[in-house]
Formats: sequence, C-alpha cells, structure tokens
Amino acid sequence: MRLRVLVLGLAFFATAVTIAVSPYVAGGHPPDRAERVDARLDR
Repeated sequence: MRLRVLVLGLAFFATAVTIAVSPYVAGGHPPDRAERVDARLDR
C-alpha cells in the first residue's frame, strides 16, 4: 500500500513538472521571441 502511494505521488509530481515546463521547452524563450517579432515590425 505504501509503495503504491509513493509511486502514484512521484508519477503525479513528474506529470505536474512536465506540464509546467513544456510551454517553455516548446516555445523556446517567449520574451526573446516577442522582442524579435517587435523588431521585425519596425523594419
């Protein structure tokens, strides 16, 4: 019983971290990209 709770807790924690980090990994660095888009519009 304790092992199952431990495994489920670790799985939940890993899932939460993955969901929290995925937008930054997928989008690169949003502030830098936003600055680049603004620079392109100035041309």
